[in-house]
Amino acid sequence: MNARENLPVPPNESLTAASSQPRVPRLSRTWLTACLIGVTLIPVAIAATVWLAVPSAPEPVLPVQVSFEPMAWPPAASADQSTSLMPAVHLHNPTDQLWRNIEMSINGQFYFYCPEPIAAHGDFRVPLAFFKTSGNQAFRPAGQSIKKLTVYAQIPSGRRAILDVIEPEWLAPQAP
Repeated sequence: MNARENLPVPPNESLTAASSQPRVPRLSRTWLTACLIGVTLIPVAIAATVWLAVPSAPEPVLPVQVSFEPMAWPPAASADQSTSLMPAVHLHNPTDQLWRNIEMSINGQFYFYCPEPIAAHGDFRVPLAFFKTSGNQAFRPAGQSIKKLTVYAQIPSGRRAILDVIEPEWLAPQAP
C-alpha cells in the first residue's frame, strides 16, 4: 500500500492540479472599466493642467530686411554657360547674431528651407521658383501673387523668431 492512499481527503477538495493553484482575485467589468478610464484620463488631465498653468510667451520678431529683386541664375556661371534673370527673395541679417534653420513661406503654401546659417550682417538670396508646396508644386512668380511672406529663424538663444510681411508694400502697384 501506498502512503497516499491512507491520507484523508476533505469532501470539498479534489486532488486535481487546478485546486493546487492559489486563487487569483479577478476584477469585475465595472472595476476594469473604471481603471481603464482612469489610466486614460489621468495623463490627459495632467497635460491640460500644464497647458493651462504655463504662460505662453510671444515669439520674438525677427529683425530681417526683406526685399524682392532679380537674380542671375545660376549665380556662378562660367563663360560658356548661359544664365537667366529670375525674381528672388533677398534676406539681410542686420544683427550681430548668427541665424540658423531659416525657413520661408509664401502665402502659407509655398516653402523654402535654407540649410546654411546666415552670418551676422550676411545676405541670402533664393529664386522664387525654388519655393515648393508639400506636393512639390513650384511657385510661379508670373502667375501667382505674394500676399504674405513669413520668415522663421532660430536665434542664438535657441528660440524661434518670426517676421510676417503681409501685403508687401514693395509689391503694390505704383501710382503714376
